[in-house]
Amino acid sequence: MDVFFVISGFLITSIIAREKRAGTFSLGGFYARRIRRILPALLVVVVTSLVAGYVLLVPSDLAALGSQAASAAFGVSNFYFFGNTGYFDRAAELQPLLHSWSLGVEEQFYLVWPALFLLVWRIGRGSIRMIVVAAAIIGIVSLGLSVLITPESPQTAFYMPHTRAFELALGGLVALLPAVRLRWLAALMSTLGVAVVVASAFALDDDMPFPGWIALIPCLGAALVVWPTAHRTAAARLLGFRPLVFVGLTSYSIYLWHWPLLVFFRHYAYGAEPSAVEAAILLAATFALSVLTWRLVEVPFRRMGTRPAKAIGLGLLAAANIAAAGLVILWQAGLPFRIPEEAGRYVAYLDERRPALGIVDCFEQTRPDGAGGFENDCLLLPPGSDARVLVIGDSHATHYSLALTNAFPDVRFGGMFEAGCRPVVQPQRSPSSTTRCGEGMSRFFEFILPRLQLDTIVISARWSNGDADQIRETVDYVGQFADRVIVLGQ
Repeated sequence: MDVFFVISGFLITSIIAREKRAGTFSLGGFYARRIRRILPALLVVVVTSLVAGYVLLVPSDLAALGSQAASAAFGVSNFYFFGNTGYFDRAAELQPLLHSWSLGVEEQFYLVWPALFLLVWRIGRGSIRMIVVAAAIIGIVSLGLSVLITPESPQTAFYMPHTRAFELALGGLVALLPAVRLRWLAALMSTLGVAVVVASAFALDDDMPFPGWIALIPCLGAALVVWPTAHRTAAARLLGFRPLVFVGLTSYSIYLWHWPLLVFFRHYAYGAEPSAVEAAILLAATFALSVLTWRLVEVPFRRMGTRPAKAIGLGLLAAANIAAAGLVILWQAGLPFRIPEEAGRYVAYLDERRPALGIVDCFEQTRPDGAGGFENDCLLLPPGSDARVLVIGDSHATHYSLALTNAFPDVRFGGMFEAGCRPVVQPQRSPSSTTRCGEGMSRFFEFILPRLQLDTIVISARWSNGDADQIRETVDYVGQFADRVIVLGQ
């Protein structure tokens, strides 16, 4: 989203500056255009997601979706997800409206930036130079906050507008700078910008602290691409290729549809990732729905001649109604009447907390900086057990907790679980995991397990093809420290 933040800042600032110079700018008109541009398609996707959630989601997940819908309708999704999930958590992969966090940041920018532009314009008596200085100051302060906050609280830096403002301010700054006159320089800047953006997509991963300094890389690349020039460069001709232009026209709808479709597939497939064929079908469905939404929703609403006050009022009313529907779903606990009573008993287990199940739970939540989050003391099995049994695994191993404690009520179990990480002596990341993997599990195998006195070790995870050799190696290793080793599948 970093590239799109820069582009958004560039476009919005260009529009405001052009209209101010022409004497045609008004805040009401600006907000009305933004509402017509953003809300109709967004609300269509939110309503469709609620309908899909009604059919596919268990009550707790539908209740969470209701909260997400209300937040998305009023442009505060980034605050909701800041308080409820980390972007790279496994749980985040099952949140249908997670992607709306970035739209929330943009909407907050749209709310503040025009008013700030007008204030500086008035103070500087129409001086663009004053606005350039203001944008530069905002960008520098925001970048500084992002760099300082990212190591300590990456979730804050990721979601909050004050740590993302530098990306939007950079786009606004570029929009106000003079156009590049030298043909060779314009060609070099645009080509380098495209190369940096493309390289960033492959070089950056979620193991890196983000945003912070690293976010500057794709942002600077995007800034070089959109920098005004007096010449049509090769990069501009490439981006002007008709199919790419059409993708650009439908890009907002593509952004809105791609994530809910993938998430609902994961729910339908019990958390599995799509195969190549299924991914192709999802991609085709995303594009088809995006084209329809662009043609039937985006274009008609953007061309409406409604007065600004009426457009703003109708937009807010529609958002309020959909937010109210989401909140009703939340308050009704996800409408549990939708599922049979027997299914409800299974679903109730999903909402149980592991500590209440009798297993001493040492679930490893690895922080983005790579440091493990568990305490060694919690790995020691409790005294007074008839048998000393340790369960080792990823998040999928924990679904045996209730079965084990019910089947063996006289046995106390200990647990070492690391999210998204298979319990093997040389840990590797699970295919769908976005967490940093292996450091905590490696420390456990090397330093902690040899000190424990165990009767049985149970190993379980979300295994995949090709794990057999590592499982055998792990069984041989842990067999030194227990009389019996049991390997469970899902």
